Amino acid sequence: STTNLAQRLAQVSPCRGCEPTELYAVAVSPDGQTIAATGQAGQIFMWRTEQVANAQQPALVVPTGARTLYSLDFSPDGGLLVAGAGDGTVVRVDVSRRVATTLPGDLGSAQIVSAVAFQPGHGGRVAVAGSSGAASVLEVATGAKVLGSLFSGHGYLSSLAFSPSGRLLAAASEDRGVLLWDSQTGKPQP
Repeated sequence: STTNLAQRLAQVSPCRGCEPTELYAVAVSPDGQTIAATGQAGQIFMWRTEQVANAQQPALVVPTGARTLYSLDFSPDGGLLVAGAGDGTVVRVDVSRRVATTLPGDLGSAQIVSAVAFQPGHGGRVAVAGSSGAASVLEVATGAKVLGSLFSGHGYLSSLAFSPSGRLLAAASEDRGVLLWDSQTGKPQP
């Protein structure tokens, strides 16, 4: 059951011989075969689903160079992961090569990137948001803003999600609101 799987994941140490670390984000690959988690250590831990089910150690630890990572998402094809860092940067991980790079550009060093979400139908685009109260849509390959800052005026944005078509972008804010934008134009939606 899902509850048993979650309990087993919680019991698995992130890596052999490493200090336990707080985990802040988890993502499951689109094919359901890989589970990734990240947090305070700035590393991304990846397990094959069967390893977690058998409470085995992770097969892969990817260092990112970030101090702390707060958010994580797989691309629609499962080939990339993106993670949001506490210093305002976004980390891109090539899953098969196990290589992490920081996206060019800067979302602001005072911003914690608390939410990331790949856009369905556009595996090369990712929405990012955080403590500044703004969201943006970026090209994963270049870090270029496809859609400029979507200011919420509602404080810290803690979560992002696209509609299945990728047309709408939703965000949860600290003022207990859910915000909705057209992901093509950036216009707020009623």
